[in-house]
Amino acid sequence: MTPQVYSNSIRTFDVAIIGAGPAGLAAAEIFAMHPQEPASVVIIDMNNHRGGQFWKNSSKLPEQSPWHHHWRTYLRLEEKAAGFKNFLSTQVTRIQYDGQLFTLHLNGPRQTPSTITAKKVLYCPGTFDRQVPINGWTTPGVLSAGGIQAFVKENGTAPGTTFVVGGAGPFLLAAAATIIQAGGKVEAIVDASPLSAWFGLGVAGPLSPSKVKEALGYLCVLIRHGVKFHLKSRICNILSNSTGDRVVSVEVQTERKKIQYEADAVGLNWGFTPQLELYLQLGGETAVDRDGSLVAVVDENFETNIPNFYVAGEGTGVDGVLGSLVEGRIAAQSILGLDVDLKTRVDLKRHKVFSRAFQKAVAVPNEAFEALAGDTTFCRCEESTWSDIDGYLRTSGSIDARSVKGSTRAGMGNCQGRMCGFALCLASAAERERRAHSRADVEAAFHEDLRAIGAKPLAAPVSLESLAEDRD
Repeated sequence: MTPQVYSNSIRTFDVAIIGAGPAGLAAAEIFAMHPQEPASVVIIDMNNHRGGQFWKNSSKLPEQSPWHHHWRTYLRLEEKAAGFKNFLSTQVTRIQYDGQLFTLHLNGPRQTPSTITAKKVLYCPGTFDRQVPINGWTTPGVLSAGGIQAFVKENGTAPGTTFVVGGAGPFLLAAAATIIQAGGKVEAIVDASPLSAWFGLGVAGPLSPSKVKEALGYLCVLIRHGVKFHLKSRICNILSNSTGDRVVSVEVQTERKKIQYEADAVGLNWGFTPQLELYLQLGGETAVDRDGSLVAVVDENFETNIPNFYVAGEGTGVDGVLGSLVEGRIAAQSILGLDVDLKTRVDLKRHKVFSRAFQKAVAVPNEAFEALAGDTTFCRCEESTWSDIDGYLRTSGSIDARSVKGSTRAGMGNCQGRMCGFALCLASAAERERRAHSRADVEAAFHEDLRAIGAKPLAAPVSLESLAEDRD
């Protein structure tokens, strides 16, 4: 499986797998089972290990760690993937397609080539936590729920003592249980979703027994430790000490009253946003999923409108690890020209039904910005406030997200809108509704806003030295 090397040092592979999370590793296993075709496969991942965020730092934690899920599956897939050419700690910053070959521009360790080409690409992007601004959310001690899990997997301990976990959706249960298992205390889970949003999960549960078992395990941990659960409620204020350098309490608005919890840390999550920057660079077709996320449009074999470009895993919608594994296998079999067996198709259908129920439970409520104070930071990088955003929206004729971004600088900082971009699109949509735009117009504009905020000429930061070397 040695790649062909040309005199200009550009390497050409039959297949490039971008992303070594569950979907990418599952695809690699299929390719390993058919070593003659494709002849050369390369795996590229920004982390220094294979496994993505789900299996983050698995080698550093004890095998019986409560944060290991599907551990034997990981060991099997990891062994198969290690047999291919791997570029780890490497990011694909740009991608181009000339109708025959994809050109991938890489930024990694010195021995990594700056450019490779591939006949086919399987894109298995990860996600990042969606965030909605809350009064006090920039106080030290406020983390994303996914960030809390990453911290625990990295260090084996919780990043605080007493927590309140808030946002929307079932992932709040997983985050809270992880905190407790890591030695922390969770006072309350604050979920903006109504009880009806959870009914779908109960109905879809029998289609995914492992997910039901996992959820019941979380609930047992939470009940045993006396965690309070508030539905159709939201965190309205995160209060700090006099110097503003740590959290001291959290105000929660329920349907009936306001409650205050003492806490020194807060975990927030409103679902997840797939990282589609490379796909958008190619002009890939997208849609808005049920949870409001921008996702790639794929056919039954996970091929996109771009010939020979496949997307599997969270890039097609958040399905969880089991759904990602199935998608990775189907995409790899399709690339090989193999028939996908009926059982695999049925497994995919089951996971999709469950994921749709999951996504319904993480919808952000319309009143998300009602309690925001004018001086609350909206964009953490550029320090744009809610009054900057709201003031522009209410007085401007151009209320699309890019116009707001250009006028207020929200989304123009180091993270390039990964933190505030989704909220910016929500704010624009809310203003359209206030101006009585039709529902169809609001939804179409929201889709275009998500694409505009998600599209980036460079998918990751690069050094000036790298840009100078990459003259293409």
